Amino acid sequence: MANILGFLDKQPKWLIFVIGLFLVAILGYIDYLTGEFSILVFYFIPIVLVTWSVGWWQGIFIAVLSGIARFITEQMFVTNLGRLYWNSCEETICLITVAIILYALRRSLRS
Repeated sequence: MANILGFLDKQPKWLIFVIGLFLVAILGYIDYLTGEFSILVFYFIPIVLVTWSVGWWQGIFIAVLSGIARFITEQMFVTNLGRLYWNSCEETICLITVAIILYALRRSLRS
């Protein structure tokens, strides 16, 4: 684990951010292909990667993009719009919370 974190710390921040964007796009497409099955937990991967290596604003940005990707893919399969909006807000808040908590953990470990 220390080797992975050391490797990530040596990479340019813009590269990690672009990889995070790419992962969200791939996960959004996979989410679309899976249909009604939720793969929300896999959206944590780019959020953790970007928040840990780049920063908290970028992590929150990736979390919001992940929420938008989930909203777009769920929109095609849901019949109740109220439920769609509620679930999308709930999932996006969860993703943002993970980014904030992870940044706080990283910050406390650096001290």
